[in-house]
Amino acid sequence: RRNCGWRKYALSLEFVNSSDSAYLVNPASDSYLKAFCSELFNRQCCHNCAFRAFKSGSDITIGDFWGVEESCPSLSDDIGVSAVCCNTQVGENIFDGVKSIIQYVPTSIEAVTRHNKTVFGNHRINKKRGVFFSEVTGSNFDELVERLLIPPLWYRILRWIKWHTIGRPKEQ
Repeated sequence: RRNCGWRKYALSLEFVNSSDSAYLVNPASDSYLKAFCSELFNRQCCHNCAFRAFKSGSDITIGDFWGVEESCPSLSDDIGVSAVCCNTQVGENIFDGVKSIIQYVPTSIEAVTRHNKTVFGNHRINKKRGVFFSEVTGSNFDELVERLLIPPLWYRILRWIKWHTIGRPKEQ
């Protein structure tokens, strides 16, 4: 969403037929977004994607260009930049047809995939995914997510030590 920028991850929903015209929330205060980002209920196919690593058979692959600020700083505007990968000659021809109406900078596949590890690797399966699905029916969703995503004690101790020696992270 443009009013949050790309670096501040948020969930944004806009409603056409509602008195509430928009819902905008950061991950820390929305159970759905916390669970999604924690891989708590993602589909099994996301953990073993057959189309990963440019194996989709498509002419063009389009995705987020994570790390664009390092590879192409002039394009980093906090609104978001897409990476377009032409996989075939047909894809090259299609891209050639739109070059005159878009802003683009040629770059390497290494630059495009450096900060997007899931291009080649699978998402990790949350260890509590099975518990989530066994308990979600009949449970309060928010309470279930909060309970399942409590960081382990060792992590909370390390975080406390870090915050009290280095300082808390700054809010973005």
